[in-house]
Amino acid sequence: MSRPAHDPDRPQQAAVEQRLDRLLAAEGVKRMRMAAMATTAAFVVIGPLLTLLTGWPDAIYYWALLLGFIAFVWMQYGAVMRWPDATWPDYAFPAANFAMLGVVLAVPNPLSDFADYQYAPSMMMRFGNVLYFFLILSTLALSFSPGVVLWGGLCAAVAWSVARLWTISQPGIELLDESAPDFARLTIEEAFLEATHPRYVDMGIWIQEVVMICIIAAVLSQVVRGSRRLLLRNALEERRGANLARYLPAQMAERMADTDEPFLEDREAEAVVLFTDIVGFTRWAEAHGPKQTVALLREVHGLVAQEVFRADGVLDKFIGDGAMATFGLARADAPEARALACVDGILRRMAALNRARAARGEVAVRLSLGLHRGPVTVGDVGAAERLEMAVLGDAVNLASRLESMTRPLGCAAIASDAVMTGAGGAPAGWRRHGEAVVRGRENPVTIWTRAADPDDPAAAVGPPADSIPSTSTSTSTAA
Repeated sequence: MSRPAHDPDRPQQAAVEQRLDRLLAAEGVKRMRMAAMATTAAFVVIGPLLTLLTGWPDAIYYWALLLGFIAFVWMQYGAVMRWPDATWPDYAFPAANFAMLGVVLAVPNPLSDFADYQYAPSMMMRFGNVLYFFLILSTLALSFSPGVVLWGGLCAAVAWSVARLWTISQPGIELLDESAPDFARLTIEEAFLEATHPRYVDMGIWIQEVVMICIIAAVLSQVVRGSRRLLLRNALEERRGANLARYLPAQMAERMADTDEPFLEDREAEAVVLFTDIVGFTRWAEAHGPKQTVALLREVHGLVAQEVFRADGVLDKFIGDGAMATFGLARADAPEARALACVDGILRRMAALNRARAARGEVAVRLSLGLHRGPVTVGDVGAAERLEMAVLGDAVNLASRLESMTRPLGCAAIASDAVMTGAGGAPAGWRRHGEAVVRGRENPVTIWTRAADPDDPAAAVGPPADSIPSTSTSTSTAA
């Protein structure tokens, strides 16, 4: 026997299914309340109808029964509230409901003169009362449990069959045998009168009613099963969308969620690329434990991601202690201005973070940033089982190089002249440095620098920036 193909989504789906089951169990009280309210509303509508059909005082009996059913369904609601994790109320109460309905539909109304009629039990089967079973059966579909619906169908079939058998057991009641020779010799009119005689119970109609109850229960169970699957699929899609939204702005997340392979075809675009890195991170991590190291990364990565998203950028990836983001791929307007605003926001947030760290007696953290604008190629890289959106091009490499140059230049951020030209000028805090030689490039690049915020404790932290070795993994990754 061949093994099934590996499904990479199966572990995730199993986890979501478990969470879905817990959520459905937690929603048991709400679902039972909905079923109780639906049943109550249905019986309130049926009450006046029975009064119109049966008259007064016969209707008193039916009103009492309806109130009994309403009380019974609210008792089930109370049981679900009392034992929210128990499953027995979902099965015990429907069974009792159908059993009580079978008795009500088989036994004549004691307040009616019809109850004294010789063939009253069989006449009770002539009014289409089996429809009331479908009413209760339909409310079970609110349980979101196919098993409960099937159980309800079985209970309804048994209750109606027991009611039929009890009717047949009454004096003067017989089963109609349409295959008997005497019946075959009757005319159509005579056969009809014979079949509708009060002393007969038609076996064919009985079987037909029971089969229809079972079929409708099976169909409803499949509807419930399909609803559960749809709910699971929606939960998976929402989970995937939420995961995408952690890395991408809303527009691109929607595009990736709606398309199976949104970046299969490479796309060229103009974009501003941003690299960030923690200065001296390797030396810092060497002096601190893994728990403190992870806590610092989460703190810094968190504020970087928030500022990237605030500027409608795309967070491409975290690279060790660094990060890469792009502006202009998801939202085309003013990518340079938004990227510069993002840098400003990151540095202000880092200043606030370092003030909080200083208050706790912790060492300030320096963050370096590099920006460049140029053509990039966006596409999927990897294998079918694991794809990743990649942004490639010389602009990526140059942005990474500029970020690494902040150390010898003693600044917090460097941007190329292409970024400032696209932004229509340099914002406050930036100054033109002039041409600089970039490692790995033949021609010099005109750059702009920005110092850390004056109120950032890291701005006064020695030793000099050019004495701290670069530990960024961004350069090798981008190259």
